[in-house]
Amino acid sequence: MNKNVIQGLDICYKTANILKSSYPNEIMKIKPNDTILAFSKQTTRKARTKNMNAYAFYDRKTHRVIIKQKVLDKRLILRTKVKNQSDRIMLSGNWAIIELMSHELAHHRTKGHAKGFKIKYKKFVNHMAQSVMSGEFYCEKISVKESVQK
Repeated sequence: MNKNVIQGLDICYKTANILKSSYPNEIMKIKPNDTILAFSKQTTRKARTKNMNAYAFYDRKTHRVIIKQKVLDKRLILRTKVKNQSDRIMLSGNWAIIELMSHELAHHRTKGHAKGFKIKYKKFVNHMAQSVMSGEFYCEKISVKESVQK
């Protein structure tokens, strides 16, 4: 894995840990180096899939989030469709990863993209936006290596 992919995973874990601390009963247990994985030949067994069509997906059975390495590296995605296709805009940088993680984590204990998912997703995105704007997100450094020890 290249440096950008590892930094992207750090952002994923940081997002997950912030949301888990604020909404402990709405997010699965975050296990370092196991709950959030970059899709690769080595992780296909844990990912339980051999191909990835989406940017990322949430596996309901294993409670894992699997993300394409290209997304972690380039950090460029289309925003989650909220009302219709016209509201999908390109997101880039750290916010793209934060938004994607908010989306995938919102799948825990919700069905598809139904009303419950949308409510949870909006709550997570709003919380993370507040965290980024307040500077909280950038104050505390949590890396994949450090989260292994917690």
